[in-house]
Amino acid sequence: MYRNFMKQNYYYFFLFLIAADILIISISEVLSSIIVLDQVLNFTQIFKNLIVVSIFMFPFLSYFGVYSPFRRANYIQICKKIILAHISFFIVFSTIVYLINQNTFIFKVTWISVFVTTSFFMFIFSRLLLLTALRFLRKRSFNTRSILIIGTGEMAEKIHVRFLEFLWTGYRVIGFINHEQSNEFEQKSFNGVPIYNKPKDLSKWIEEHSVEEIWFALPLSLDGEIKDLLWELRHKPIPKRYVPDMFALNVITSSIGQIEDIPILDLEDSRIIGKSIIIKDILDKSLAFFILILISPLMIGIAIAIKVTSKGPIIFKQKRYGIYGNVFNVYKFRSMKMHTEKNIIQQAQKNDPRLTIIGGFLRRTSLDELPQFINVLQGKMSIVGPRPHAVSHNEYYKDLVTLYMQRHLIKPGITGLAQVNGSRGETDTVEKMQKRVDFDMDYIKNWSVFLDIKIIFLTIFKGFFNKNAY
Repeated sequence: MYRNFMKQNYYYFFLFLIAADILIISISEVLSSIIVLDQVLNFTQIFKNLIVVSIFMFPFLSYFGVYSPFRRANYIQICKKIILAHISFFIVFSTIVYLINQNTFIFKVTWISVFVTTSFFMFIFSRLLLLTALRFLRKRSFNTRSILIIGTGEMAEKIHVRFLEFLWTGYRVIGFINHEQSNEFEQKSFNGVPIYNKPKDLSKWIEEHSVEEIWFALPLSLDGEIKDLLWELRHKPIPKRYVPDMFALNVITSSIGQIEDIPILDLEDSRIIGKSIIIKDILDKSLAFFILILISPLMIGIAIAIKVTSKGPIIFKQKRYGIYGNVFNVYKFRSMKMHTEKNIIQQAQKNDPRLTIIGGFLRRTSLDELPQFINVLQGKMSIVGPRPHAVSHNEYYKDLVTLYMQRHLIKPGITGLAQVNGSRGETDTVEKMQKRVDFDMDYIKNWSVFLDIKIIFLTIFKGFFNKNAY
């Protein structure tokens, strides 16, 4: 009875949440008035301000999903929602105040700023505290949901394993259904959860076992059977979810979008889309500009050393594949003697006779890569991303290495996840190149500004020097 108390009284829980938020807004008002006005508001003033602020605040909280169910939410998602709601409130409310009375705008916007800041931190604290409490309870089997998985393949097992790893979701698998009626499944259970052959009356079976959600984990080829099962369960008004078997496809991404009424499952795309492209571009070019100013004396010194110690140009240009496979010239400090390449460009090797006197040092310390900050300012490269390979290497490896060309869904980078994890230097085997590409795919799947910053810091502390860079 007590284990499902919150689920059975969700309406009252929601009302409690609204009441708590009203209290947060009221406290924020009082604190803002004390800080800005140096006075304590009386009850009537608090009530009037509360009504005005709530009219604008709650629609934004609702619109950005602050009141969405907590079961599948994580800490970062909740913080993002609260940040967006408060920023939107500040912009709109400040604009209205300005339009009403410009003379007192500075004074009032100061109060609004303090209010928004106070409210923001109180909302963050209250929501994270609530989420932590809910996760604590769900781990101990309170407020759980009983899940039936239809399917017995790899994806079905993966779902169950994930639920065991993330007990805080409250999802508990009570059984698997072998959808093949004519073929009795040999395995009787998985991790202690029973596997049942499909009953004749599945709808009645679900009712008898108190199933609260049905998850389909069947191959994409069985769409007809899924349709039949949905028809059979049409009278069961419980959530039904489909988890496509992405293992068979070996895809990069698996996000779901929609264009008008057409649902779309992204198979190969980058997370760096929309506003993320602008954010990454601004970060790249700002840092590149600052770094070029900072290292300009060093670059001048390297240029002089190259010119003094060997014949030929200071900057070496080479064709590389960029975003979407577009070819561009990558810049490097020349580290080799002038020579003619064959059709396939030979990678630098240990004790390579083509290296100049200072070439080996430049390559081991990655100083030969410094001119690529100019490529970043040109918009051809990013500071962080998959390293660009020679065109001939791309043509050689694209049929040998899984997802090789998908590295070009984003701009190439000066450094990357592969490089800070030791995957640098000569790739004389397909296995070495596959390992590097696997790191690149992980980066594309999991990109964030914080990941870029982390890779930049790791590059500074351990990415410049590498024994495998010749």
